[in-house]
Formats: sequence, structure tokens, C-alpha cells
Amino acid sequence: MKSMTTIYFSKMNLSSHIYDVYDAPNKEEKLNDILKDIYIHLKDGVFYEDHIMGTDKHGEMHTKEITYKLVQLESMLEEELTTVGRMVKTSTLITTKYEENGTITKNPVSNDEIIDFYFDIGKEIIAYNRSSRFGHKDINDAFEKIFNKLFEDAIINNPEQEVPYYVYFENIREGISIENIKNELYELGKIQELTLEIIPPNANRGFLNNMDDGADNYIDDLKSAKITHRKLVLTSRDAAGLQLDDVVVQNEIDKIDRIHSKLSSEEAVENGYVFVQAYNQNGESFSTRKSKVRTAIIEEPNSLIEFARRCKEKIRRLIMKNQNEEGS
Repeated sequence: MKSMTTIYFSKMNLSSHIYDVYDAPNKEEKLNDILKDIYIHLKDGVFYEDHIMGTDKHGEMHTKEITYKLVQLESMLEEELTTVGRMVKTSTLITTKYEENGTITKNPVSNDEIIDFYFDIGKEIIAYNRSSRFGHKDINDAFEKIFNKLFEDAIINNPEQEVPYYVYFENIREGISIENIKNELYELGKIQELTLEIIPPNANRGFLNNMDDGADNYIDDLKSAKITHRKLVLTSRDAAGLQLDDVVVQNEIDKIDRIHSKLSSEEAVENGYVFVQAYNQNGESFSTRKSKVRTAIIEEPNSLIEFARRCKEKIRRLIMKNQNEEGS
């Protein structure tokens, strides 16, 4: 019986230069130029060191060091702007051992968690596997930190570029309609805190080529103010909770579905352009990040190149599936 493995998908979203793309006469060409530049920055062995402050059971503060490193990067010869490789997360684990004399000893041990990934930069999608100690949030954060550090370092040697590139990584999830989001919020009841986040989308090429069409798009307001990440937190300490039917609250929620007339709330949630989270007075919650992450099953590969070929096909099918859903 052949061994199988699950792969997951994340979307890279350009933040810093997205309005340069929107303003370009040929938006697709401008985005491709930026993606090519990002591709050139990727080098084998690049890493990011994270320092996390924490408190032990005795109340003492400690700093935990975690290193994320990209290794064994290989560009795919038959196509442009794709690479395959591994990410290594190195941290220190504390092992516990019971000795024959009854004492218990604890020793720090360096531990590596390793994932394989295939990055189609042209499509802005990463396919990856994961381990129990290296989950979705860790992986997305690690890619984000590594890439953005690369861009910050690179600008020092490029005086023509005023601002470094900045990107977000978010899992591709099952979309949720604005109606279903509102139903979930109503069902939660007596909401104490509601968080609404929006980032300007760098969606599919069809969207970019037609984004100047239509009127009353919220994206125009974001662009005018040069907002690259909008986060709004509505809080109510009133016994009745946040009034979802009130026009002020409704207008804020409806912005999720008014980013652009060519972009549905389902697609916005799916690709990480919007995020909604709410807590009620009992501590119960709703979050669009609880929506199921898109996955695919592949045969366990014998090499990174084989892994890349199988991920390439799954990404192609994922894009086709999404296009069919949007057109239905």
C-alpha cells in the first residue's frame, strides 16, 4: 500500500507595493515584475531568528530562541518563478529523565522540525506539509518573517527602492459568504468584541485587469488613504452586547462584501483578504480562521523534485476549482 501525505496551501499577499500595481496601466505586468524581483531575493540558507519571552512555573522570565531556515532550495528548470525546498525550525526542547536513585533530571536538547514546500511565486501560492510541532500559524509566520527580513536587508543595497517589499502569508480556506458570517455573529449573541480586518487584495489576474470597472468599491477608499491593512475593533461592555442590527455596525460588516464588485466575500475570506473574529460575554467565539484549510492528498514523494511536480498539479486543480466556484 502506497504511503500518502497531506499538503496544505497558503496565499502570499503583497502589501507594501499593492497600490503601485493598482495604478499601473498594465497591472498584471507590474505585479509580475514585482514577483520576479521577489523570486530573485530567495537564496538557499536564508534564516530568521525569533526570540520569544516567556514565564516558567516559578514566575521567572526566559527567552526562547527559535531559528527558521530555508534549505535545499531548487528552482524548477521547466518553468519560471517556482522553487522547492525545505524549512527547518530549530528550537530547544527540555527532556525529562527519571534516574535509578529517584532523582529527575532535565536537559536541554536541540530539536529540528522539517517541512517540505513548493512555492509558485507567479501564482503567489505555497504548498507544504507539516508536523505536530510545526503547524499552520508557525509556518505562515516563518515565511512572512524570512521574506520580509530579506526585503529589508536588500533595500540597503538598492537606493532606487524607497520602501522594502512587505508580504503577508495566510492559509487558503473554504470561503464564507457575508450572509453566513452575519448568521454566525447573530447565533453567537451578546457580542462583547468584534474584530474586522481588511487588506487590499492582489487577487487573480482577471480581477486585476477589471478592477477599474464598477463604482462604490471600498477598495477606492483604502487606496485614497494608502491603507494597506485596516483593523477595526468594536467593543461593548453593555449588558445587551454589541447591537448587530444598528446601522453603524452593519455598515462596518458590509464593507467585507464591498471591497470590490468583482470580489465576493467568499473569495476574500478564502485568500486572507478579510478576517472576522468575535467573542460573546460567555467567552464563546467565532472566527473566519476556523474555516477549513484547503488540503490535497498526494503520494509520499521520493525526492523534492517529485514533491514539487505533485504540488504543481494540485495547485493547478485548486485554482481551477476556485474559478469554477466563483463562476457558478
